[in-house]
Amino acid sequence: MRIANVLKNLASLSCTLLLFFVFGCNQDSIQDTYHNIFENLPDIKKVPTFKGNLDNGKTFSEKDIQGSITIVSFFFASCSDICPRMNTVLADIVQRHTSKNISFVSITVDPENDTIQALAKYRKDHKYDDSRWKFLRIEKDSLLTLTINGFMVGSSENPANHSARFILLDDKSHIRAYYDPFDKQKLSELDNLLSEISKK
Repeated sequence: MRIANVLKNLASLSCTLLLFFVFGCNQDSIQDTYHNIFENLPDIKKVPTFKGNLDNGKTFSEKDIQGSITIVSFFFASCSDICPRMNTVLADIVQRHTSKNISFVSITVDPENDTIQALAKYRKDHKYDDSRWKFLRIEKDSLLTLTINGFMVGSSENPANHSARFILLDDKSHIRAYYDPFDKQKLSELDNLLSEISKK
């Protein structure tokens, strides 16, 4: 009986070690793949903590993007110049890169006018219905700190004078690159990088 129990325990331990080995290898493989994708990009800085509300009213923070590759952008709903063109480019990227490992966050720089209801209407009017694309409202004081100190974009004198660049975050929420959506070469570089991630 004792021998049988020992053999049973050894079999159980072997299965556990095998699962741990397989899972560990898979995790290492994922990390290695991301490492290869980002190895030629600088590790600029980690995004600080932030919290706001999505267009559906739910709370959203930096914790919600950890583990995914994220494209962050800034806009405001009433913008009639650069924002529509920028979001048209982003909508095309969202449509072409459908991987669940990629997320998109567009943060309004006009929280006074871009209420949750306004953001919901903006999304609906433009048919931006991919659930991976979040529209986020952050209170003004926190927003200024986040844009200028966190993402290193924007203007404290005129928040509406926001950056049109797409900001690439890795799976650890570190800023790795900025992309001009109207620069074909830069946009092609981003497209190629997202294609590699989409193979995951």
